[in-house]
Amino acid sequence: MNARWYAHFFDDAAFFLWAIVGLRIEEIERDYGLHTVSASTTTNLVKELTAGTLVEVDGCLTRLGGKSMTFEMRLLNYDTKEVHATYLLTEVFFDPRSRSSAMIPGAVRDAMADFVVTDDEG
Repeated sequence: MNARWYAHFFDDAAFFLWAIVGLRIEEIERDYGLHTVSASTTTNLVKELTAGTLVEVDGCLTRLGGKSMTFEMRLLNYDTKEVHATYLLTEVFFDPRSRSSAMIPGAVRDAMADFVVTDDEG
């Protein structure tokens, strides 16, 4: 499978991670006038994946800073649970009016804090 499909799977999965945290980007935009931008992505292609293979993406929030956070995700073969790719995504809160990064609103940060997974949590 072409590498562009990996990016597609991970990008779609990021929206589900927001929902798992109990937040939606459209609500953050409406309530705070902010959205997020992808500041950095790193994809590690681990094992070939062929077209038509059923896949799933799992992930978690691993870092929560003042203006940004990091999600880590894995693309798995649905049947075997083998890891085919990993993805590291750093998102930055962004104010479209000032065209600059912005602090994570307190209520949003508080909602996200309980979902941060550290290395010692596996």
